Amino acid sequence: EAHANTVCESLADYLDSSGSFTEKFGHLLPMIEKIVEDYGTKRQAPVWDLYLHEHMSLGYIAPLLCMMRQSVHEVLYGRRGQGGLIRKIQKHLRKSGKLPALN
Repeated sequence: EAHANTVCESLADYLDSSGSFTEKFGHLLPMIEKIVEDYGTKRQAPVWDLYLHEHMSLGYIAPLLCMMRQSVHEVLYGRRGQGGLIRKIQKHLRKSGKLPALN
């Protein structure tokens, strides 16, 4: 498969596995926390806290918050092009120039 004038053997070749999320994006965490605080809903904030700070999976978060696992997923990622805290965070990071704009 050709990509950007290079030939990649598999999808793994596209992925950057060097460093953790914190190493790559740790400098953005205070800004992300502020976005969650300012723009996150009452439902999104506790899911975010458990997911990011407590390192819980969606399956563990769901019963703690009396939600279905699918609902927890939708709170974070949205559904069919709508909503989701991750999209909200991305939108505000793009507006601030911290992420490249989508084409």
